[in-house]
Amino acid sequence: MPIIIDENHIGSGLSFDGTNLTATGGGGGGGHETVTASATISTDDANYFVDATSAAVTLTVDAALTRFTVYDSHEQFALNNCTVDFGGGSTKVMSTDGEFMVFFKDATDAWRFMSLGIASTGAV
Repeated sequence: MPIIIDENHIGSGLSFDGTNLTATGGGGGGGHETVTASATISTDDANYFVDATSAAVTLTVDAALTRFTVYDSHEQFALNNCTVDFGGGSTKVMSTDGEFMVFFKDATDAWRFMSLGIASTGAV
């Protein structure tokens, strides 16, 4: 299902072409980054827009991170999964098109996630 994007409220540093949401730099917090291949992520409080159109992507989480968000920017996670690797054998596989999750450390320094769900299209 497509993600609903309000083009007037996507924030600075983002671009929406009617189909794909892409990070263009700027924005608040840790910023926005587009990821097209497996990588180590190291910017705290950042939004990672994952383009898994060509292949599955693994995001290896830097130990210093405390919070970040991962978005399926091209709705390809069902075809090419995104694996978030926290080290020590702890992973979270994202495998639903349009999926996006917030990952954060709790008071005990354990990783938690909150699925923000899949939006559907419709008119208001």
